[in-house]
Amino acid sequence: MNADRYYRHSGRFSPLSVGKAVALGLLASVPMAFIYAYIIVYIPIIGVVTFLLTGGFAAMVGLAVGGALHAGKVRSNVVAVVTALPVALFALWASWVIWVHALLARADADVGLLDLAMSPAGLWEVITLINEKGAWSMKGFTPTGGVLWALWAGEAAIIAGIILVMAVQMLSSPFCEACDRWCEEHKAIAVLGPTRKDALAPRLEQGDYAVLKELTGATGAAFTQIDLHQCSQCQTTSALTATSVTVTQKNGKQEKNEKALLKFLLISPGDLSTVKAIVAEVQEIEAERGAAGA
Repeated sequence: MNADRYYRHSGRFSPLSVGKAVALGLLASVPMAFIYAYIIVYIPIIGVVTFLLTGGFAAMVGLAVGGALHAGKVRSNVVAVVTALPVALFALWASWVIWVHALLARADADVGLLDLAMSPAGLWEVITLINEKGAWSMKGFTPTGGVLWALWAGEAAIIAGIILVMAVQMLSSPFCEACDRWCEEHKAIAVLGPTRKDALAPRLEQGDYAVLKELTGATGAAFTQIDLHQCSQCQTTSALTATSVTVTQKNGKQEKNEKALLKFLLISPGDLSTVKAIVAEVQEIEAERGAAGA
């Protein structure tokens, strides 16, 4: 793999943008934690739906912090993780405080929300008591002790993991340093025949774009999708992504399996014109074959 041919973030960022992202993430965590905690307490749905609610809560917080990082033009995955981590911990803490308060309120226990928030030791004591007695039951089984700790640990991992992943994912597009803007994505500029990574990536890295002429025979079940990220202002910063797509039928439903062949291969305007010309030629040949076959 020729790493120099692929886009990598410059690592540049503004401390002010990071501060805004943290602030927005913290602000979003509170109302989202209220919604999440009260749904869990008053509409106790055990099973897959619970994990979906947990994921939804984390996704909303992750979207807030990641969106702020994107708007602030942060070009560093490390900075994204460092920024999102305290937000994830705060969101987890807020959800615990509000959930415990809602649980106690439902049991007519007069414990103030601020009291729980301002007393980590008191909060931990209540959580320990809840763990001993259990918080919910499913089919006559009430998780307690180690089982409940494990479930709570899984919940924490989901919340923290999704927030961190989303913060990084929001910065996944190439950035044009010359124009100080994110590149725009153009999906499926070409749909070609199926291929393998070892047959495609090394040749494209070497500038052998003629390999695209060999990608014939695209079908609805197997094809190679070429996407383009390009700066809309200068149109000089451009990067190609190739994905192998296989569509199968399982239990009457379509399942799409995608495998990255290469991601963000930098390409000059001249070479991009060459690629587009080759793609147009291949598509024309495929169209003629289709017409002859009909």
